[in-house]
Amino acid sequence: MDATISFTLNGRTVTVRSDPSRTLLEVLRNDLGLTGTKQGCDLEGECGACTVLLEGVPVRSCLTPLGKVQGRSVLTVEGLGDPERLHPVQKAFADAGAVQCGYCTPGMIMGAAALLMRNPNPSRAEIVDALEGNLCRCTGYAKIVAAVELAAARMRGEAAEAAAPGEKVIGGDSLRVDVAERVTGRTRYVEDIPMPDALHMRVVRSPHFHARVVALNADKALQVPGVLRVLTAADIPGQNSLEGYSKDETVLVPVGGTVKMVGDAVALVVATTPEAAQAGAEAVEVGYDPLPVALDPQEALSPNAVSIHADGNVLSTFAVAHGDADEALAASDVRVDTTYRTSYLEHATLEREAALGYIDEAGRITVVSGTHEPHWHRDFVAPVLGLEPS
Repeated sequence: MDATISFTLNGRTVTVRSDPSRTLLEVLRNDLGLTGTKQGCDLEGECGACTVLLEGVPVRSCLTPLGKVQGRSVLTVEGLGDPERLHPVQKAFADAGAVQCGYCTPGMIMGAAALLMRNPNPSRAEIVDALEGNLCRCTGYAKIVAAVELAAARMRGEAAEAAAPGEKVIGGDSLRVDVAERVTGRTRYVEDIPMPDALHMRVVRSPHFHARVVALNADKALQVPGVLRVLTAADIPGQNSLEGYSKDETVLVPVGGTVKMVGDAVALVVATTPEAAQAGAEAVEVGYDPLPVALDPQEALSPNAVSIHADGNVLSTFAVAHGDADEALAASDVRVDTTYRTSYLEHATLEREAALGYIDEAGRITVVSGTHEPHWHRDFVAPVLGLEPS
């Protein structure tokens, strides 16, 4: 049941009419347009990207119900400072080079600001302890700790502000051109882009490593309030494959088809809200007939291994050669014969994978995503939609 919740937000009184059980994170981002507070996990308080100050105390806004802030004071990164008047912590993060992708930065800055409010002269160990719940993929944390130390020293009057970059470029210090926007939460990532009346999509994924899809029933999902459509392989207007990646990699596994990993997509749920889309995805009923699996790389490469893909289990082969290995080994004083293995390393960005699609004024289908390879995405999406890449 909705209730009227009033609280002080960044120095101003705001009133929200909503369900008190909704998270403060959701209300800040979706209702009040303050997207500087980020979501980097599944609303489990694991990443720290959503950190705000509640009565001066850092809290995870993804775990804080809206009803808990009634009559209280909330401070977000937007209220701490702005690009023209940076807070000392924001300025130190910029000057110390503690900002890379910037997704974790608002949460880091709010945690650091709270620490310096209660302890203006923290030790390095105290800084690490205060920020240990905030994850960062990019920096290695050293520059972040250095930034907090710099901010503390400046706030105590023991360190001067960095001089503005001069004409000297080579060998001189310079700031990133976008650093002020990143330290104040103004930078827009895909999930931050406002799109009025946007629909939301969630994917129904396989819980099995290898199985045949024998049935799919969307009746219960379509009864969820807010759910508009459940899309399956039969709804794809173009080719149901990602040929640039793997010949038998489907976009959506059809009934009668085979899922090849945990997480393979079998359906898409379209709804008016993220919550409805998630509830709809959980309501889709999929029947699976489990098949034999190959869970070990060496097992998967053996001649008698279960073939997960139609053309075998090897995705791609690269030949690396430099010089004459036999000659080099023969001339070596010491020879060591062994086998070296390395695991796959996921880049694990804190920013969640997301995409935004719309038709622009010229009638062009436009897709916005966080990627280094927009042309590759274009070449995947166009054939699935039955279109020629533009």
